[in-house]
Formats: sequence, C-alpha cells, structure tokens
Amino acid sequence: MENQNPQIKNWIFSFIFAFILPVIAYGILKGFRVSDTVSLGVATAFPVLLTLGTGIKKRKINPIGLVAICGFLISIVAVYLTHGNDLAFKLWHPILTGTIGIVFLFSSAINRPIMGVLLKNKHVISVSTDRNESEDLPDEKREMDRFLMSFTLFMGAIFALHALATIMLAFLVGTTSFVLLSKGIDILAILLLIVGIYFINKKFSEDESDTKA
Repeated sequence: MENQNPQIKNWIFSFIFAFILPVIAYGILKGFRVSDTVSLGVATAFPVLLTLGTGIKKRKINPIGLVAICGFLISIVAVYLTHGNDLAFKLWHPILTGTIGIVFLFSSAINRPIMGVLLKNKHVISVSTDRNESEDLPDEKREMDRFLMSFTLFMGAIFALHALATIMLAFLVGTTSFVLLSKGIDILAILLLIVGIYFINKKFSEDESDTKA
C-alpha cells in the first residue's frame, strides 16, 4: 500500500497539472484581457511542461512526449506565421492523438498489433519459462495475440474518436468554449480507456481461468 501512495499522488498531480491548471490559467489571463491566442497558448503548454518536467526528472523522454513537444513548438511557429490565428494551438493535440490512433488501427488491420511490439510479449515469455510442457505455449500465445489485438483496436478507436471530436470542436465553437469542452473530451477519453482496459483484462482473465479449469 505504501508503494501505491506515491503513484497515486503522481496521478493526482498529473491530472491537476494537465487538466485543471490550464483552465484556471486561461480564465485568469482572459480576466486580464489577454488575447485568446496567447491565453490558449499558455493553456495548451501545461501538458508539454508536464512532459518536460517528468522527462528531466527521469532523465528520459518517451517518443510520444517528444512528438508532443515538437507539435507544440510547430503550433507556435504556425500561429506566428498566420499572424495570430489560434487554430494551430487547437489542432496540434488532436492531430497527435489522431495519428497515434491511425497507427494503432493500421497495425491491427495488417495483423501486427502495435501493443505486441510495445509489450514485447513479456507475458508469453514468462509463461514459457514457467511451464515445462512446451505444447501449452501455442494456446497461451493465441490467447495473448487475441488480447493484444483487442487492446490495440480499442486504444486506436479511442484515440481516433478523441481526435475527431476535438477537431470538430475546434471549428464549431469559440476559444473559451473550446478550452472547457476539449478538457471534458480529454477526461472522457481517459475514463473510457481505463474502463475499457479493465473490462478487456477482466474478460481475458476469465477466459484464461475457464481454459485452465
């Protein structure tokens, strides 16, 4: 339980920093009559700062975090070149999540789920080392392949839908409404991922138990 406390605190801190503080910062800046573009730029910078801070602390930035930082920097350049059009600040994040979603879905379409690459089938390896009978491995591997395919498809769909909803929002509502509603979409996507992953894990755990029985 003691080991879980720091992790829970990190999750709470990350949630506040990435979702709550951007809205507060935007509201404060708008209260001082700062332009929509600058206020939105500051608000969208919070997740990037969180990625940078985590990377510096761990002395390692993951590839997705690096792409997010680059996307934010490109959006700044785009806003400058378009003389203050804040659309770039609205779109860089959903373009990133949409690209991730497409990669996940494409990997599933070619029967090479990317989650299998990311996880490197550690579970299958551990099963093979724990068991003496090698003929049990194909069944375990097929089960793991099904799990990774479902996992990849589900995550790809959520990322793609998140991107689509956010992009539509960027063109349909004003900046203030976008800041509030886009954070709602972000939180909803995270909740769907958590619930979906839980049920996928539960489903395959039950199937595995039935198979062993």
